[in-house]
Amino acid sequence: MKVKIGDLTPNPFRNIAHYPIDKVKVEALAASIGQTGFWDNILARKVNGKVQIAYGHHRLAALRKVKGTDDVIDIPVKDLDDATMLKIMANENMDEWRMRPGVINETVAATKKFLEEHPEEVRKLLPVSVKDTALVIAKFLNWPRHRVTDALASISDHKKGAIAIEASHTLTSQQSERRFASAVKSLSKSTPVSPEVQVRAAKRIVEGGDMSEAGIRAAVVDEVYPTPAKKKESGLPIMELRDEIKKAKMAFDALREQLVGLMSWKDQIRDCDYQKEILALSISANAFLQIYKSFIGGNNEKQVQG
Repeated sequence: MKVKIGDLTPNPFRNIAHYPIDKVKVEALAASIGQTGFWDNILARKVNGKVQIAYGHHRLAALRKVKGTDDVIDIPVKDLDDATMLKIMANENMDEWRMRPGVINETVAATKKFLEEHPEEVRKLLPVSVKDTALVIAKFLNWPRHRVTDALASISDHKKGAIAIEASHTLTSQQSERRFASAVKSLSKSTPVSPEVQVRAAKRIVEGGDMSEAGIRAAVVDEVYPTPAKKKESGLPIMELRDEIKKAKMAFDALREQLVGLMSWKDQIRDCDYQKEILALSISANAFLQIYKSFIGGNNEKQVQG
C-alpha cells in the first residue's frame, strides 16, 4: 500500500512519551536509506482511516529525516488485531533495547491495561480464572514470570512517586533498577530523594559501571549527600563534616541490612566452605570497631563490646 510518510502513526500501544529513540541508530538507518533506498521493512495496519505501524519506529524516524513527511512509500499493510500489535511491539522492544527496564515496564503496563480491558484474551491463555496478574501477562508475552514481576513492582513504585520513571529509563537492567529502587526507598525514610537527584544517580551508576548493590547504594548516597566543595579559610581547608557523617551512617545502615539478610543463611555459612569469607568479614568488622572506639573514646569501651 502506498502511503505518505507523514500519515504513518506509531503502534497505539506504545507510550511515545517514554519510548526512547536511539539517535545513533536513526543516523545509521538514514545513511543506509540514503545509499540503498528504502526496502518496505515497516509493517502496518489500517484502522479508522489511520495507518498504524506495528514495528519499525526507528526506520520511520530515519525516513522522515531523509525524505521528509510528504514523500510516498509502499509498505505492507495487513489485518492485525490489537493483541498481535501488542505482541509485535513487545518483540520490537526486546530487539531494539534488549532487557532495558524502562521499555520492559512500558510493555508490561500496556499489556496489563489491554488484558484488563479484554478478559476474552485472558480466557484464551488460561482455562480457569486466576488472579495472578504476573502469570497472565507472562503467558501472553511469552516472557519469564520474574521479568514481569519485577516490572510490576517498578510500575507500582512509579505510581506511588517513590521512583522516577526517567531514572528507570536510564538504568540498563532490571536487577540494577530493583537495587536502585531499594537504595532510594531506604534513603527516602530520612531524606527526600528528588527525581532530579535520582536521574543524576542513575547516570552515575551507568557511567561508573558498578551495578553491585553496594555500588548502586554508594552512588545514590553520594548524590543525596554530595561532598561539599572545599573552602579555604586562613589557608586551611574546611569541610562540612556533618554531611560526611550522614553519608557514613547511611552506608553502615545498608551494611546492617545486609548482615541481617545473611542471618537467614547461618546454617549454610557455618559450613567449612565459607570459612574464608567469614574470616574476611570478621576482619572488616573488627576494623570498624577499632575506628568506632577511636571516635567515642576509651571510656565507652564496654558499650562497644556490648
